[in-house]
Amino acid sequence: MSSATSPSKTPSTVHPVDQILPVRQMLTLGLQHMAVSYIGAIAVPLIVASALKMSQADTVVLISTTLFCSGIATLLQTVDAALNGVSVADSAATKPAPHSL
Repeated sequence: MSSATSPSKTPSTVHPVDQILPVRQMLTLGLQHMAVSYIGAIAVPLIVASALKMSQADTVVLISTTLFCSGIATLLQTVDAALNGVSVADSAATKPAPHSL
């Protein structure tokens, strides 16, 4: 094999996905991620409440419950990743389904 066909890989080569970005860019992308997550969590309860013709008070409760559950799910995924080294989403497809007796 010639060196022209195989790229040289040195230990100092970092894949673009693994690069650490500048602080300004990390903050900008982090804020964008938070905004998209928040909007995604709010949109579904608003659509459901509108379709079911819920009162404003019930809509507020539905949105609050959605945000609360989203926060709990985030904490559970964080704890799972810290304890097992794998997040819930990564391990969901690899764990066997529980069998009921």
